[in-house]
Amino acid sequence: AFALNADRTHAGQAIARLTINDTTYEWTGDGETFKPHDGPQDLTFDGVLRSNAGATIRAKVHITCPHYPTAVVPRPVRAILAKHSGVEPRAYSTFDFGRERYSAAASVVLPRDLAFKALASVRSDLPAGYVAFVGTEQFLGDEQHADGSVELVIAPGADQFDIVRSARTDAVNYDILTEGVIKQLAVWDRHHGIDIVMANTDNLMFKLRSRPANLMAFAQEVEALCPDAVSGELDTLPALANEIGARGEVWLWWD
Repeated sequence: AFALNADRTHAGQAIARLTINDTTYEWTGDGETFKPHDGPQDLTFDGVLRSNAGATIRAKVHITCPHYPTAVVPRPVRAILAKHSGVEPRAYSTFDFGRERYSAAASVVLPRDLAFKALASVRSDLPAGYVAFVGTEQFLGDEQHADGSVELVIAPGADQFDIVRSARTDAVNYDILTEGVIKQLAVWDRHHGIDIVMANTDNLMFKLRSRPANLMAFAQEVEALCPDAVSGELDTLPALANEIGARGEVWLWWD
């Protein structure tokens, strides 16, 4: 696993970290090459990293960062949210538990049940190039909303996987970033068909268009991506498989 933090200084702090077979190597800016501005969304690291035991390793890594649109949602598209929610939309949605704003989206805050109910109507009116989903449900930033409130979001998107990108959903505690989550979702979409309904910082829900023929095997795939899915009332794979088979929904969350 390679981690690079471009926001750190070189003052003795590790801004690059590489872990191989349980050995961690770190780089603190010893004159090696670090170019965070190779392109709008690209950067390159080329340097020698050192472990606590003094071993060194040379790493050259090119990283392509995700591109997010910047144009605001046009007023006629925002009006779709107002029509189906009865609330004047905000010219942004939030991510990172409500702490950050995504200004290329629009959203309203509704009680959870009303947001899910309105989603289908919003989607039916959306023009091409936009996606709609239920978003942030935990607001840990400056915004305060009533318990049980969630965002109903319209965002630019070519397909439903841009929902996950707009929400910045990841499983960072398991070293799975947004594109890693999308990679597995795309596999399930090819095999079974999925409809991503809700996505936020650390959880996601999708509906299955067709039930997997082997629910136990599918439950194992779910656990591989999201170990926390096998917990609480669904603390065994058979219980998870039965729930998926009965409801046709999959809830993923990463504690």
